[in-house]
Amino acid sequence: MESEQIDTNLIWIKHSMRNVFNSGIIYSICTFYLILWCLFDYTLAGPLGLILFQNLIGIYKTGKLLKIYRFQYLIFANSILEILFIIFLIFCYFNYVKLIFAGIPLYISSLMLALISYKNPSNYAVFVHIFKIMFQWCCTVSFICLSLRLEDVINWPCIFLIWPLWLLTAIVSVASFLYIVILIILWLRDRIHILCPLCLFGNIFGICLTFSIFLTGFSNYYDEKDVRFLVKVCIIFGSFLVLMSLSILFMFIRLSEWIFNIFMFITGSNNQVQSQKNLHSTHISLFISKISSTFYKIAKQKQTKPEEEDQAKNSSLNSIKDCIICYGNDCDGMITPCGHSGICYECAVKLLKEEKDCHICRMKIKSVLKISKHENKAILATEFATDRD
Repeated sequence: MESEQIDTNLIWIKHSMRNVFNSGIIYSICTFYLILWCLFDYTLAGPLGLILFQNLIGIYKTGKLLKIYRFQYLIFANSILEILFIIFLIFCYFNYVKLIFAGIPLYISSLMLALISYKNPSNYAVFVHIFKIMFQWCCTVSFICLSLRLEDVINWPCIFLIWPLWLLTAIVSVASFLYIVILIILWLRDRIHILCPLCLFGNIFGICLTFSIFLTGFSNYYDEKDVRFLVKVCIIFGSFLVLMSLSILFMFIRLSEWIFNIFMFITGSNNQVQSQKNLHSTHISLFISKISSTFYKIAKQKQTKPEEEDQAKNSSLNSIKDCIICYGNDCDGMITPCGHSGICYECAVKLLKEEKDCHICRMKIKSVLKISKHENKAILATEFATDRD
Protein backbone atom coordinates (compact mmCIF):
# COMPACT_ATOMS: atom_id res chain seq x y z
CA MET A 1 0.00 0.00 0.00
CA GLU A 2 2.84 2.36 0.86
CA SER A 3 4.61 1.49 -2.39
CA GLU A 4 1.43 2.30 -4.33
CA GLN A 5 1.22 5.67 -2.55
CA ILE A 6 4.83 6.43 -3.52
CA ASP A 7 4.25 5.43 -7.14
CA THR A 8 1.10 7.55 -7.26
CA ASN A 9 2.95 10.61 -5.96
CA LEU A 10 5.74 10.19 -8.52
CA ILE A 11 3.20 9.75 -11.34
CA TRP A 12 1.39 12.92 -10.33
CA ILE A 13 4.61 14.90 -10.04
CA LYS A 14 5.59 14.01 -13.60
CA HIS A 15 2.03 14.60 -14.77
CA SER A 16 1.98 18.10 -13.25
CA MET A 17 5.40 18.89 -14.75
CA ARG A 18 4.13 17.97 -18.21
CA ASN A 19 1.03 20.09 -17.68
CA VAL A 20 3.16 23.08 -16.67
CA PHE A 21 5.31 22.66 -19.79
CA ASN A 22 2.30 22.36 -22.11
CA SER A 23 0.48 25.25 -20.46
CA GLY A 24 3.58 27.43 -20.66
CA ILE A 25 3.80 26.92 -24.42
CA ILE A 26 0.05 27.38 -25.01
CA TYR A 27 -0.29 30.52 -22.91
CA SER A 28 2.89 32.05 -24.33
CA ILE A 29 1.34 31.74 -27.82
CA CYS A 30 -1.89 33.29 -26.51
CA THR A 31 0.05 36.12 -24.87
CA PHE A 32 1.91 36.95 -28.09
CA TYR A 33 -1.42 36.76 -29.95
CA LEU A 34 -2.77 39.53 -27.69
CA ILE A 35 -0.26 41.85 -29.38
CA LEU A 36 -2.00 41.23 -32.71
CA TRP A 37 -5.35 41.73 -31.00
CA CYS A 38 -4.54 45.13 -29.52
CA LEU A 39 -2.58 46.39 -32.55
CA PHE A 40 -4.57 45.02 -35.49
CA ASP A 41 -7.89 44.11 -33.84
CA TYR A 42 -7.54 40.38 -34.46
CA THR A 43 -10.33 38.19 -33.10
CA LEU A 44 -9.83 36.58 -29.68
CA ALA A 45 -11.49 33.39 -30.89
CA GLY A 46 -8.02 32.12 -31.90
CA PRO A 47 -6.37 31.94 -28.46
CA LEU A 48 -9.64 30.80 -26.85
CA GLY A 49 -9.83 27.99 -29.41
CA LEU A 50 -6.22 27.02 -28.62
CA ILE A 51 -6.97 26.82 -24.90
CA LEU A 52 -10.10 24.83 -25.73
CA PHE A 53 -8.00 22.38 -27.75
CA GLN A 54 -5.61 21.96 -24.79
CA ASN A 55 -8.53 21.16 -22.48
CA LEU A 56 -9.92 18.63 -24.96
CA ILE A 57 -6.56 16.82 -24.93
CA GLY A 58 -6.68 16.91 -21.12
CA ILE A 59 -10.12 15.27 -21.15
CA TYR A 60 -8.80 12.54 -23.45
CA LYS A 61 -5.89 11.80 -21.09
CA THR A 62 -8.16 11.89 -18.06
CA GLY A 63 -10.57 9.43 -19.72
CA LYS A 64 -7.72 6.94 -20.14
CA LEU A 65 -7.10 7.01 -16.38
CA LEU A 66 -10.71 6.41 -15.36
CA LYS A 67 -10.12 2.65 -15.20
CA ILE A 68 -7.08 3.11 -12.93
CA TYR A 69 -8.25 5.80 -10.51
CA ARG A 70 -11.94 5.99 -9.67
CA PHE A 71 -11.67 9.57 -8.46
CA GLN A 72 -10.69 10.58 -12.02
CA TYR A 73 -14.36 10.98 -12.88
CA LEU A 74 -14.28 14.14 -10.72
CA ILE A 75 -11.35 15.52 -12.70
CA PHE A 76 -13.15 14.47 -15.89
CA ALA A 77 -16.26 16.41 -14.84
CA ASN A 78 -14.14 19.41 -13.81
CA SER A 79 -12.40 19.39 -17.22
CA ILE A 80 -15.81 19.43 -18.92
CA LEU A 81 -16.76 22.48 -16.84
CA GLU A 82 -13.55 24.24 -17.88
CA ILE A 83 -14.32 23.49 -21.53
CA LEU A 84 -17.85 24.85 -21.11
CA PHE A 85 -16.37 27.99 -19.58
CA ILE A 86 -14.15 28.54 -22.64
CA ILE A 87 -17.08 27.90 -24.97
CA PHE A 88 -19.24 30.37 -23.06
CA LEU A 89 -16.44 32.95 -23.28
CA ILE A 90 -16.43 32.51 -27.06
CA PHE A 91 -20.21 33.01 -27.09
CA CYS A 92 -19.76 36.07 -24.88
CA TYR A 93 -17.16 37.47 -27.28
CA PHE A 94 -19.76 37.34 -30.06
CA ASN A 95 -22.41 38.84 -27.72
CA TYR A 96 -24.51 35.67 -27.46
CA VAL A 97 -24.37 35.58 -23.67
CA LYS A 98 -23.50 38.00 -20.88
CA LEU A 99 -20.08 37.69 -19.26
CA ILE A 100 -21.36 37.09 -15.74
CA PHE A 101 -23.46 34.13 -16.95
CA ALA A 102 -20.52 32.79 -18.95
CA GLY A 103 -18.73 32.24 -15.63
CA ILE A 104 -21.28 29.75 -14.27
CA PRO A 105 -19.11 26.70 -15.20
CA LEU A 106 -16.16 28.43 -13.53
CA TYR A 107 -18.14 28.92 -10.31
CA ILE A 108 -19.16 25.26 -10.22
CA SER A 109 -15.61 24.14 -11.06
CA SER A 110 -14.23 26.14 -8.13
CA LEU A 111 -16.53 24.23 -5.78
CA MET A 112 -15.72 20.84 -7.34
CA LEU A 113 -11.96 21.29 -6.88
CA ALA A 114 -12.38 20.90 -3.13
CA LEU A 115 -14.03 17.51 -3.63
CA ILE A 116 -11.24 16.44 -6.01
CA SER A 117 -8.62 17.26 -3.36
CA TYR A 118 -10.52 15.16 -0.82
CA LYS A 119 -10.75 12.10 -3.09
CA ASN A 120 -7.26 12.14 -4.63
CA PRO A 121 -5.05 9.29 -3.31
CA SER A 122 -1.82 11.22 -3.98
CA ASN A 123 -0.60 13.55 -1.22
CA TYR A 124 1.31 15.56 -3.79
CA ALA A 125 -1.77 15.94 -6.01
CA VAL A 126 -3.77 17.14 -3.00
CA PHE A 127 -1.09 19.77 -2.32
CA VAL A 128 -1.19 20.94 -5.95
CA HIS A 129 -4.99 21.01 -5.98
CA ILE A 130 -5.05 23.14 -2.82
CA PHE A 131 -2.92 25.74 -4.57
CA LYS A 132 -5.09 25.43 -7.68
CA ILE A 133 -8.18 26.02 -5.53
CA MET A 134 -6.68 29.25 -4.18
CA PHE A 135 -5.69 30.42 -7.67
CA GLN A 136 -9.04 29.53 -9.23
CA TRP A 137 -11.00 31.19 -6.44
CA CYS A 138 -8.92 34.35 -6.95
CA CYS A 139 -9.67 34.17 -10.67
CA THR A 140 -13.37 33.58 -9.95
CA VAL A 141 -13.68 36.60 -7.67
CA SER A 142 -11.76 38.76 -10.16
CA PHE A 143 -13.97 37.48 -12.99
CA ILE A 144 -17.13 38.40 -11.05
CA CYS A 145 -15.76 41.89 -10.35
CA LEU A 146 -14.91 42.41 -14.03
CA SER A 147 -18.37 41.18 -15.02
CA LEU A 148 -20.03 43.63 -12.64
CA ARG A 149 -17.88 46.40 -14.08
CA LEU A 150 -19.05 45.57 -17.61
CA GLU A 151 -22.65 45.59 -16.40
CA ASP A 152 -22.07 49.05 -14.83
CA VAL A 153 -22.93 47.68 -11.38
CA ILE A 154 -19.61 48.95 -9.97
CA ASN A 155 -17.31 51.64 -11.29
CA TRP A 156 -13.95 50.61 -9.84
CA PRO A 157 -10.71 50.96 -11.82
CA CYS A 158 -9.71 47.67 -13.42
CA ILE A 159 -6.53 47.47 -11.36
CA PHE A 160 -8.69 47.21 -8.19
CA LEU A 161 -11.06 44.65 -9.68
CA ILE A 162 -8.36 41.97 -9.74
CA TRP A 163 -7.26 42.45 -6.12
CA PRO A 164 -7.40 38.70 -5.27
CA LEU A 165 -4.80 37.97 -7.97
CA TRP A 166 -2.62 40.80 -6.68
CA LEU A 167 -2.79 39.36 -3.18
CA LEU A 168 -1.96 35.80 -4.24
CA THR A 169 0.93 36.76 -6.54
CA ALA A 170 2.38 39.06 -3.87
CA ILE A 171 2.38 36.34 -1.20
CA VAL A 172 3.84 33.67 -3.49
CA SER A 173 6.48 35.97 -5.01
CA VAL A 174 7.70 37.23 -1.62
CA ALA A 175 7.88 33.68 -0.22
CA SER A 176 9.75 32.45 -3.33
CA PHE A 177 12.19 35.36 -3.21
CA LEU A 178 13.00 34.76 0.47
CA TYR A 179 13.56 31.06 -0.23
CA ILE A 180 15.91 31.91 -3.11
CA VAL A 181 17.90 34.21 -0.81
CA ILE A 182 18.18 31.42 1.77
CA LEU A 183 19.34 29.00 -0.95
CA ILE A 184 22.07 31.39 -2.08
CA ILE A 185 23.25 31.90 1.51
CA LEU A 186 23.41 28.12 2.08
CA TRP A 187 25.27 27.68 -1.19
CA LEU A 188 27.84 30.32 -0.25
CA ARG A 189 28.29 28.81 3.22
CA ASP A 190 28.03 25.06 2.67
CA ARG A 191 28.21 24.69 -1.14
CA ILE A 192 24.97 22.74 -1.32
CA HIS A 193 23.44 21.76 -4.66
CA ILE A 194 20.87 24.45 -5.50
CA LEU A 195 20.28 23.89 -9.23
CA CYS A 196 16.91 22.11 -8.89
CA PRO A 197 15.41 24.28 -6.11
CA LEU A 198 16.74 27.42 -7.79
CA CYS A 199 15.13 26.36 -11.08
CA LEU A 200 11.78 25.63 -9.42
CA PHE A 201 11.49 28.66 -7.16
CA GLY A 202 13.14 30.93 -9.74
CA ASN A 203 10.37 29.99 -12.16
CA ILE A 204 7.71 30.51 -9.49
CA PHE A 205 9.09 33.94 -8.59
CA GLY A 206 9.50 34.88 -12.24
CA ILE A 207 6.00 33.80 -13.24
CA CYS A 208 4.47 35.77 -10.34
CA LEU A 209 6.52 38.87 -11.17
CA THR A 210 5.86 38.84 -14.93
CA PHE A 211 2.19 37.94 -14.39
CA SER A 212 1.84 40.96 -12.09
CA ILE A 213 3.40 43.13 -14.79
CA PHE A 214 0.98 41.64 -17.31
CA LEU A 215 -2.00 42.40 -15.06
CA THR A 216 -0.79 45.99 -14.74
CA GLY A 217 -0.54 46.34 -18.53
CA PHE A 218 -3.96 44.78 -19.07
CA SER A 219 -5.54 47.08 -16.46
CA ASN A 220 -4.01 50.17 -18.08
CA TYR A 221 -5.26 49.05 -21.47
CA TYR A 222 -8.73 48.40 -20.10
CA ASP A 223 -8.99 51.82 -18.42
CA GLU A 224 -6.77 54.06 -20.54
CA LYS A 225 -6.29 52.13 -23.82
CA ASP A 226 -2.51 52.19 -23.38
CA VAL A 227 -1.57 49.93 -26.32
CA ARG A 228 2.21 50.40 -26.20
CA PHE A 229 2.50 49.36 -22.57
CA LEU A 230 0.31 46.30 -23.13
CA VAL A 231 2.52 45.22 -26.05
CA LYS A 232 5.62 45.50 -23.88
CA VAL A 233 4.18 43.50 -20.98
CA CYS A 234 2.88 40.83 -23.39
CA ILE A 235 6.40 40.42 -24.78
CA ILE A 236 7.86 40.17 -21.25
CA PHE A 237 5.26 37.71 -19.96
CA GLY A 238 5.21 35.56 -23.12
CA SER A 239 9.01 35.40 -23.27
CA PHE A 240 9.25 34.25 -19.67
CA LEU A 241 6.63 31.56 -20.28
CA VAL A 242 8.78 30.21 -23.11
CA LEU A 243 11.91 30.38 -20.93
CA MET A 244 10.11 28.58 -18.08
CA SER A 245 8.89 25.83 -20.40
CA LEU A 246 12.38 25.27 -21.81
CA SER A 247 13.93 25.10 -18.32
CA ILE A 248 11.35 22.48 -17.29
CA LEU A 249 12.03 20.51 -20.47
CA PHE A 250 15.79 20.37 -19.88
CA MET A 251 15.48 19.75 -16.12
CA PHE A 252 12.46 17.43 -16.25
CA ILE A 253 14.01 14.26 -14.81
CA ARG A 254 16.20 15.91 -12.17
CA LEU A 255 13.49 18.35 -11.14
CA SER A 256 10.87 15.59 -10.84
CA GLU A 257 13.15 13.48 -8.64
CA TRP A 258 14.07 16.45 -6.46
CA ILE A 259 10.43 17.46 -5.93
CA PHE A 260 9.61 13.83 -5.13
CA ASN A 261 12.40 13.51 -2.54
CA ILE A 262 11.60 16.86 -0.92
CA PHE A 263 7.88 16.15 -0.75
CA MET A 264 8.42 12.70 0.73
CA PHE A 265 10.80 14.16 3.31
CA ILE A 266 8.35 16.92 4.29
CA THR A 267 5.40 14.55 4.60
CA GLY A 268 7.48 12.01 6.54
CA SER A 269 6.81 9.26 3.99
CA ASN A 270 9.35 6.87 2.58
CA ASN A 271 10.60 8.04 -0.78
CA GLN A 272 11.63 4.53 -1.72
CA VAL A 273 10.47 1.03 -0.92
CA GLN A 274 12.12 0.03 2.32
CA SER A 275 15.20 -2.15 2.03
CA GLN A 276 15.11 -5.55 3.68
CA LYS A 277 18.78 -5.40 4.66
CA ASN A 278 19.61 -5.11 8.35
CA LEU A 279 21.48 -2.15 9.74
CA HIS A 280 24.37 -2.76 12.08
CA SER A 281 26.31 -0.46 14.37
CA THR A 282 30.01 -0.50 15.18
CA HIS A 283 31.74 1.49 17.90
CA ILE A 284 34.83 3.16 16.53
CA SER A 285 37.03 6.07 17.53
CA LEU A 286 37.64 8.75 14.90
CA PHE A 287 39.14 12.20 14.97
CA ILE A 288 36.76 14.57 13.19
CA SER A 289 37.46 18.23 12.52
CA LYS A 290 34.57 20.67 12.81
CA ILE A 291 34.67 22.86 9.70
CA SER A 292 31.35 24.64 10.31
CA SER A 293 28.19 24.13 12.34
CA THR A 294 26.85 21.70 9.73
CA PHE A 295 29.99 20.18 8.26
CA TYR A 296 32.66 17.84 9.63
CA LYS A 297 35.72 16.20 8.14
CA ILE A 298 37.31 12.93 9.24
CA ALA A 299 40.93 13.72 10.05
CA LYS A 300 42.51 10.43 11.17
CA GLN A 301 41.72 7.30 13.16
CA LYS A 302 43.05 6.75 16.65
CA GLN A 303 42.71 3.88 19.09
CA THR A 304 41.60 5.61 22.26
CA LYS A 305 41.74 4.35 25.78
CA PRO A 306 38.55 3.75 27.76
CA GLU A 307 39.24 6.75 29.98
CA GLU A 308 39.64 8.97 26.88
CA GLU A 309 36.29 7.75 25.58
CA ASP A 310 34.66 8.52 28.95
CA GLN A 311 36.22 11.99 28.90
CA ALA A 312 34.87 12.57 25.38
CA LYS A 313 31.38 11.34 26.26
CA ASN A 314 31.24 13.58 29.33
CA SER A 315 32.44 16.67 27.48
CA SER A 316 30.15 19.62 26.86
CA LEU A 317 27.89 19.87 23.83
CA ASN A 318 27.05 23.53 24.31
CA SER A 319 28.66 24.62 21.03
CA ILE A 320 26.50 22.26 18.95
CA LYS A 321 23.12 23.68 17.96
CA ASP A 322 19.77 21.91 18.04
CA CYS A 323 18.79 19.46 15.29
CA ILE A 324 17.34 21.33 12.29
CA ILE A 325 14.82 18.52 11.70
CA CYS A 326 13.29 17.71 15.10
CA TYR A 327 14.54 20.79 17.02
CA GLY A 328 14.53 18.64 20.15
CA ASN A 329 17.96 16.98 20.31
CA ASP A 330 21.57 18.10 20.06
CA CYS A 331 23.37 17.84 16.73
CA ASP A 332 25.25 14.62 17.41
CA GLY A 333 24.64 12.98 14.00
CA MET A 334 26.97 13.06 11.00
CA ILE A 335 26.31 11.74 7.51
CA THR A 336 29.00 10.11 5.39
CA PRO A 337 30.58 10.33 2.91
CA CYS A 338 29.57 13.98 2.48
CA GLY A 339 30.28 14.90 6.12
CA HIS A 340 27.21 17.07 6.70
CA SER A 341 25.61 17.38 10.11
CA GLY A 342 23.24 19.87 11.74
CA ILE A 343 20.93 17.00 12.77
CA CYS A 344 20.70 14.63 15.70
CA TYR A 345 21.75 10.99 15.58
CA GLU A 346 18.15 9.74 15.74
CA CYS A 347 17.06 11.81 12.72
CA ALA A 348 20.19 10.78 10.82
CA VAL A 349 19.43 7.10 11.48
CA LYS A 350 15.85 7.70 10.31
CA LEU A 351 17.15 9.14 7.03
CA LEU A 352 19.40 6.10 6.63
CA LYS A 353 16.63 3.60 7.38
CA GLU A 354 14.30 5.28 4.91
CA GLU A 355 17.10 5.38 2.31
CA LYS A 356 16.83 9.12 1.88
CA ASP A 357 19.59 11.43 0.68
CA CYS A 358 21.55 13.98 2.67
CA HIS A 359 19.28 16.80 3.83
CA ILE A 360 21.81 19.43 2.67
CA CYS A 361 23.61 18.21 -0.47
CA ARG A 362 21.25 15.35 -1.52
CA MET A 363 24.18 12.93 -1.76
CA LYS A 364 23.45 9.24 -1.18
CA ILE A 365 23.93 8.30 2.49
CA LYS A 366 26.39 5.46 3.08
CA SER A 367 26.55 5.53 6.87
CA VAL A 368 25.73 7.62 9.92
CA LEU A 369 28.10 8.55 12.72
CA LYS A 370 27.17 9.47 16.26
CA ILE A 371 29.51 12.19 17.43
CA SER A 372 30.51 13.56 20.82
CA LYS A 373 32.48 16.73 21.63
CA HIS A 374 36.24 16.29 21.97
CA GLU A 375 39.09 18.70 22.42
CA ASN A 376 40.50 20.61 19.44
CA LYS A 377 37.22 20.12 17.56
CA ALA A 378 37.94 16.38 17.38
CA ILE A 379 34.87 14.22 17.82
CA LEU A 380 34.46 10.67 19.06
CA ALA A 381 32.16 8.81 16.67
CA THR A 382 29.93 5.78 16.72
CA GLU A 383 29.31 4.49 13.23
CA PHE A 384 25.91 3.22 12.10
CA ALA A 385 26.35 1.59 8.71
CA THR A 386 24.16 -0.28 6.19
CA ASP A 387 24.95 -3.03 3.71
CA ARG A 388 23.38 -1.24 0.76
CA ASP A 389 25.55 -0.20 -2.16
